[in-house]
Amino acid sequence: MLRFVRQVLRQQQVGRIGELERELMALRGRHTETIQQLKKAFLQEKHDCQANADRRISEMSKQANQVCIDAL
Repeated sequence: MLRFVRQVLRQQQVGRIGELERELMALRGRHTETIQQLKKAFLQEKHDCQANADRRISEMSKQANQVCIDAL
């Protein structure tokens, strides 16, 4: 009888381990997707900031050139 109980418990544990492994794989997949989305958003924001900085530098350079021309 004790042997049967141990066998049943062992089967339950093996089943639970399988469930947890599947859950872990699903979580890893979602984690990977989330990381990829965050990286994509970061790179887009970085690109936008760089483009904005380049635009501002160009405008400031034009203004400085105009001030120099006006001063002459």
